[in-house]
Order: sequence, then C-alpha cells, then structure tokens
Amino acid sequence: MAVRHVSLLEVVLGLWLVASPFVFVFDNLTTPLLANIILGGLIVAVGMVSALTRISGLPYANVVLGVLVLISPFVLLFSETTPALVNNLIVGALIAVVAFISELSFMAWMRQREIPTELRRAA
Repeated sequence: MAVRHVSLLEVVLGLWLVASPFVFVFDNLTTPLLANIILGGLIVAVGMVSALTRISGLPYANVVLGVLVLISPFVLLFSETTPALVNNLIVGALIAVVAFISELSFMAWMRQREIPTELRRAA
C-alpha cells in the first residue's frame, strides 16, 4: 500500500535528522544537536505508527513536526550555523510535504474502500 511507503519515507527522513548532527559535526552546538535528536525521534515514532496502523490524521503530527524542524534554527537561534540551517530547512520541508502527501493518500485509500466494488467497475 502506497500510504505505508510514504510513511516509511518519513521514518527515513527522521533517522537522517537524528544522524545529521554527527554527520555534519555540529561542533559545540548542543541546541541543534538536541533539537534534531528529539524532533527526529518523534518523527520516526509517528512515521512508524503511521506505517503500521491506519489512524486517520496521524501524519498531520509529522506535518507539524516538519514545520518545527523548519523553523527550529530561527527559534533556537542556531541559524548562523550553515550546515544545521540548510539541513533543517531541507529536511523540515521534506518531512512536512511527505507527511501531508501521506495523509492525502490515506484519505484517498479510505474513500476507495467506501465505494462498493460493483460501482468501481462501472466507473
């Protein structure tokens, strides 16, 4: 099912967010390090639950978390750190968009299940 694959992409992006401070070596920057680990862990958890269950509206939590990742460099005042800034802007936007697409595909899947099979063949 496409919804699960999209949710698994959220998990991959969340794992990248957790790993990124160690890949880019955020020297003496505990704020972006902690922000990325905490937000990334939450994104992974929501993405896993979203991939394994069929709870409507759950991907919207990752939309919100993606927006938080997107604005975190400015709110937590580490926007002058270029690797952290660029990483969070790109990953935050991707997470928000992918999570929104995940919810849209879930809603389309639910609508498809509600239509009787006879009517689907006639259309």
